[in-house]
Amino acid sequence: MKARLSVYLDPPVMAALAAYAARREKSLSVVAEAAIGTFVAPEGPDRAEAALSRRLDRQARQIERLERD
Repeated sequence: MKARLSVYLDPPVMAALAAYAARREKSLSVVAEAAIGTFVAPEGPDRAEAALSRRLDRQARQIERLERD
């Protein structure tokens, strides 16, 4: 069973969380849990490499979209 947590978020942060959850078709709880898990997870070389790889992939998709448009 999961533990319950209540938090207070600034309106811009809450709006960003809601928008992200809607785009991914996930609940606010799932997105918040993943974000908190990522924030408190220990840093490691593999984790940093994976994050860099995701960012590069995202940038490559953005460049491809710009070229296409």
